[in-house]
Amino acid sequence: MNQWTRTSMRTLGLVGLIALSALVTAPAARAGAGDSLGLSPFWDWKQIETTHFRIVFPATLTAQARRVADLYEQAQTDLGKDLRWEPRALVNVVLVDNADAANGMTSPALRFGMLLYLTPPDPFFSTDAYDDWLRLLVYHEYTHFLNMDATRGFWAATRYLFGDTLLPNSTWPSWMLEGYAVFNETKYTKTGRGRSPYWEGILRTIVESKSLDDTDYIALDSVNGGHPHFPGGEIAYLFGYNLMNTAERSRKDALGEMTFRGSRRFPYFINGNVKNITGRDWYDHWDAWKRATNKQMDEQLAKIRSAPVSKLEVVDGTEDNSFGIAFSPDNRWVAYSSASDEHWQTLKVREWKPGAKPCDVEDKFLGSALAFTPDSKRVVYSSLHKSSNYYLWSDLRVHDLESGKSYWLTDDARARDPDVSKDGNWVTYTVASQSGTDLMLGRLAYQDGKLTLAGAKKIFDAAPYDRVASPKFSPDGKSVVFAWKVDGKASEDLYAVPLAGEKPAPIVADGHRNRFPAFDPRGTLYFVSDRTGVDNLYRHEGGKETLVTNVTGALWLPAFRGPEAFASVLSKDGFSLAKVELFPAGVDPAKVTVSVGDDAPSATGSGNVRTMNVNVSQSAPVAPATATKNFKVEDYSTLGTLLPRQWAPLLLADDNSTYAGAEVAGFDDTFRHQYFGLGAYDSTSKSVDYMGQYENRMLGPSILLYGSKTTSDVRSSESNSGGPATFTRETQFGGAISFPFQQITSVFTPSIGASLDQQAFYDMPNGGKRLLYRERRVPREDVLLDYTAVRASKLAVTAERGSTTQLGARRYDLGARDIYKGIFRHTQYIDLGKHTVLFPSLRAMKVSRRDNTYLDAAALNRGKRNRVFEPLYSDSFDEFGIRGYPDVTVYSDEAITLSTDLKFPLAQVFRGWGTNPIFLNQISMQIFAEDTYRPNAAPRFQHLPSAGAGLRFGVDALLFIPLTLGVDYHYGFNKDAYGQGELFASITASSLLPF
Repeated sequence: MNQWTRTSMRTLGLVGLIALSALVTAPAARAGAGDSLGLSPFWDWKQIETTHFRIVFPATLTAQARRVADLYEQAQTDLGKDLRWEPRALVNVVLVDNADAANGMTSPALRFGMLLYLTPPDPFFSTDAYDDWLRLLVYHEYTHFLNMDATRGFWAATRYLFGDTLLPNSTWPSWMLEGYAVFNETKYTKTGRGRSPYWEGILRTIVESKSLDDTDYIALDSVNGGHPHFPGGEIAYLFGYNLMNTAERSRKDALGEMTFRGSRRFPYFINGNVKNITGRDWYDHWDAWKRATNKQMDEQLAKIRSAPVSKLEVVDGTEDNSFGIAFSPDNRWVAYSSASDEHWQTLKVREWKPGAKPCDVEDKFLGSALAFTPDSKRVVYSSLHKSSNYYLWSDLRVHDLESGKSYWLTDDARARDPDVSKDGNWVTYTVASQSGTDLMLGRLAYQDGKLTLAGAKKIFDAAPYDRVASPKFSPDGKSVVFAWKVDGKASEDLYAVPLAGEKPAPIVADGHRNRFPAFDPRGTLYFVSDRTGVDNLYRHEGGKETLVTNVTGALWLPAFRGPEAFASVLSKDGFSLAKVELFPAGVDPAKVTVSVGDDAPSATGSGNVRTMNVNVSQSAPVAPATATKNFKVEDYSTLGTLLPRQWAPLLLADDNSTYAGAEVAGFDDTFRHQYFGLGAYDSTSKSVDYMGQYENRMLGPSILLYGSKTTSDVRSSESNSGGPATFTRETQFGGAISFPFQQITSVFTPSIGASLDQQAFYDMPNGGKRLLYRERRVPREDVLLDYTAVRASKLAVTAERGSTTQLGARRYDLGARDIYKGIFRHTQYIDLGKHTVLFPSLRAMKVSRRDNTYLDAAALNRGKRNRVFEPLYSDSFDEFGIRGYPDVTVYSDEAITLSTDLKFPLAQVFRGWGTNPIFLNQISMQIFAEDTYRPNAAPRFQHLPSAGAGLRFGVDALLFIPLTLGVDYHYGFNKDAYGQGELFASITASSLLPF
């Protein structure tokens, strides 16, 4: 469900052939695929096979796997009818619960299948609109799979030729793919985002500000790409759902017909497809939806405004970018989280006085709750962090205001939502457990000036899949109030659990979504509820709930500073922290109640499903239609998943020669095994090429073995002006071991490798092969240390903070005297503000000696290649690239390059060309100056200075392939070394790569 992840998985389908072919030339690029997905090779993997699915999971998730298997078979029954498709092979599903951030990813390409992270979403996620998290997750992700997997006609034939790579529906834009998935999560559950008060709150604020008709704010072409502005990643989901729902409402089963026809059509012509089905193209549906939404939201706004609307005073510096707030007991300090298009999420602390500037404490990853200690000297909060390579846990941290330092309070506890008791002796928080959350109580102590956890116990053990959130100590410190979302219920209830050990008792359990409790200084309980269709603040007093705010968007995460109420308040541009006017006498709910999800699809399905109406009580849990089946659990077998996932014939021919063969590639479901193979025959050289690669990470590190014997530089007799044909044969064998030590924003990868490479040169007089010259075999051993730690905001044009460093050594075994080569690279990214980044770089390469009979062992610097795609050489053991000296190769004993680049945005476009598959993100400029120093060269060749500038156009080609189109001018100042000025165009494969 994560936008970025989804895009990357669809790209895999679109360019699967290219990606897998790249294994041959860049084996390290694929190393660690399982590590990056968090799939531990050490888990006790199990599997369940059903009629349509293979569910792979760690043994600790056996109960969840049985339930998921049952849900998937239900989904096949329901969605298979709607989308008119049944997979031709078992669908792979991998389950994990190793991340405290709800997510899922899907791609039928290469039979990847689905990867589900089972932890339920936080209350501030849009996916909080669920009753049964696993059911919603399964139906959402399986909609993606069935829709993209469908192939008919020509595309069905390509699966026999190329494997599962060319899938026409996978080229749909994100808003169609995500919109369809949200449509079905809404149709086949009681809730779903199509019935979300939060989503309707976003639409109300857009209409309220007259922005729905403002093409500078939103337009169909901007929905068609990666628009970064609020609601950011939600844009494809929110607007996509409404567009797909509009199409379906215009003609029953339009979406299923769209999948059916799209599975045999040429991709990208989405307007013709929908017009053939509904009689309207997407522009018509967009306009129709805007008209209906403006009318509907205006009616809702009129009803809300029939009562007084709460006045809002936005806290300076928190406009549209802040979430969650806490005030120190002495009222001197305020702490809050901030995240925006301009900057990643950080914890901020500032004095509560006019003109005070916030202090950026540190990066923060998710988590909304904040709590001060009673002495007002410390803030307790939660943040995600990496725990080994395979776990992304949330834990509690403490920031000390006096020292300015932060440290962990818990360790691998999966803890979040902290609150500190008034006496400072206790902290309550939630912990993730059994794909749900429980409530904890910890005793606080002080040791060496630091806050520590002296012990902790569970005070409420929720059932599996239930979620406990937002705990708050009661004013007397004798109980903890929390929000409890029971699995199977559309509602959320407030409960209090006494610390004396008694059972929790309900406080507010009216069938609505009641959450985010807070106490004012008098000890009165307030909370947020959606009972009027709008998230507003309520007061609970004397056994009665009173609506005390009336906002047009939504209000979350309340907090009090004296008698004044503050909260995160929604606008069209995001959440701001604001003081909210309260109506102590209350607002009549009947006057301001609006109906949510009126146009949502009627709930249906093979399970027991009923819709959520936020204005009607939903307090009783709904049991599933049938009990979960007792599927047979077996040890995971790689054999069933190691069959090739991609294959392709190779055929290149001209008037003089033919090159024919095939390639094959695959991996198992846990990415412990990956392989690639190729075989081909070249008719000119009459030689057979082969190459193979195998990667194994059963022991933890990735162990890579590869070998190849290939033909290159083939020139036929005709190409040689009637002379004999010539060609080169290269033999290469090698292996490498690497392991990425991952943190949340950094990775350190040590690797060692060895290889043997040899070239032989042939001609073919009279049609027979004749060896002209064979290079000596030179074994090589490498050691490489690679460290990357960078950050970038949504609007970044390059990395904006941090650095990259690489240090390596290579030994060339030349017999009598070995040659050693060392390389060093370091780039530092310095943010100058407004996404302007200065990044100086130092690159050095040195060899112990130079052998003119084996120049590969020298320090090599290469100029630009004569091609448009990736024209500049990337830095490696073999060579470093230089600018301003095109087509020049320089051999040295040592070389040092100092460079400084400056990159800055010129225009933030984020617009497309209607519904066509092209999207322009940003236009930026890059300026550089560099000098390569070769101390052992002749004086006139010692320095290779250059400078230049270029324009960058960040483009999403075919919607899912990020490319940077460049126009550059480089000038080399040393004419003796063939420096020259050159204007050239370039295409690089990522908008964040330095040129």
